[in-house]
Formats: sequence, structure tokens, C-alpha cells
Amino acid sequence: MRRDEDAESAEAEANDAAEVVVVTPAQVAVVPASLLDVEVDEALSNEMQAAADQAVAEAETIPAGPAEEAEADFTIQAVASYLRDARVRVAIAISPTGDDGSTATVMLAREMAEAGRKVILLDMTGSACPTRLMAARKDLAGITDLLCGEAAFADTIHPDRLSDADIIPQGNCDVRQAMRGADRLAMITDALADVYDIVIVECGPANAEGVARISRQGDHEIILSAPHPDEADLAGIMAAFEKAGYADLVLMSGLRLAESEARDRSAA
Repeated sequence: MRRDEDAESAEAEANDAAEVVVVTPAQVAVVPASLLDVEVDEALSNEMQAAADQAVAEAETIPAGPAEEAEADFTIQAVASYLRDARVRVAIAISPTGDDGSTATVMLAREMAEAGRKVILLDMTGSACPTRLMAARKDLAGITDLLCGEAAFADTIHPDRLSDADIIPQGNCDVRQAMRGADRLAMITDALADVYDIVIVECGPANAEGVARISRQGDHEIILSAPHPDEADLAGIMAAFEKAGYADLVLMSGLRLAESEARDRSAA
């Protein structure tokens, strides 16, 4: 008996809910249970369609905003594609904020290696971040040993522990002593470019004058590796490089969001 009473009560409530009385200034109108039951107002429908078509036409003429451009143009994947398509032989990466930018450059090298390019990264940072991420050991001979004459060229080239890329690590010799031979860097990168599809030189937070030591031939691209770019800082850096004769810098701001978590693991 109790269940019958509950069923009748529920049915009565459902019937009441099917028709809701809405009071308007002009009249009392009944709202149907489904909006699909509403008869189409042809005049209103045509007016709304015309407005929608106008909005679409206007949207197509609006240029992409900064977020859309960053996704399309400044990701690691986009920069890797650009370097491949342009057949760039030497790319010089500048990381204004330090290790986070250097880590992105390591990801760039691995991205290109994964795509089948023969790539080597030259660690010219002070922190040795790329060396820590790529080399099997921290004490491997590297660029400082080469510049100081303590190691042969072939002995400074080592495989990346997580990809098919190669690395010339920072090395073990005194950095200041090694940089006395910095004028040889352009010759070293040219020699590497004869063997590899692309040479990526990670310089850390270097200035335009420092980059000039590597780029005297002018046949290169300069990448501004800034995973979390600050517009004011970037403007200042670009102005400084432009003043030194480097007008075209390639901004690299990071990974596509869908892939960032997986690549963060691979960078480690």
C-alpha cells in the first residue's frame, strides 16, 4: 500500500513538473518539458543565422593572439620542424633564465634525434645543465678539455643517455683557462657541422658579444630558449642582439601542453 501511494505521489509531481507556469508582463505562458517541442520562429531563426554568419566572418579576419601564436610557432616541436625544413646546420641557443632554458634545448636536441636527424649538442653553459641531463658521467672529457689541449676531438664526443643525439659535455678543465681559446669555437662548430645534420650550441645566459665568438661565419640560427618568457625581458634581450647585428632570433617557449609531462620525464 505504501509503495502505491509513493508511486501515485511521484506521478503527480511529474505531471506538475511537465508544465511550468511562467509569468511575464504581458501574459501567462506554458513552457514545454523539452525545448525541442518549441515551434520554430522562422523570422527569428533567419535573423540569428545572419548574425552568426557575420560573427564567423569577423572572427576569420582577426589575427591570432599571443597564446595561439605561441602554440603554433614557439613550441619545441615547431622550432625543431623549422630547423629541419630550413636545413639549419648550426643553431646557437641562448637561455636567459638559465637551466630551464638549457633543459628545453636538450629537449630540442632529443626531438630532432627522434625525427631521425644526426644531432650533437655542445654544452657551453656555466652550470653544465646539458651535461648533467645527457652525459652518462659528469667527469667525461668535453669542450674545456678540447680547448685546453687536454683531449682529442674524438674523445670529447659522447652519446646521450636517453636518445640517439650526441653531446660534447662541459669537461673537466678550468673554464677561464679554456675560454682563452674561445676563438677556436667557430672552427670547432664548423667541423662538427661537416659530420652532423645539425650542431646545437647551448650557451646558457650568454650575451651578444659572447655569441659572436661562435657565429663569425654568419651561417646559423640563434634560438632564444625561454620556457617562461617575460615580454619586457625578451624585448630587452632582442634589442641588445639586434644592436649587435643579430636581427632574427627564433623564440622557443616550451612544449605543447599535451606532451609536456611526458617530456619532462625524458629530460631527467
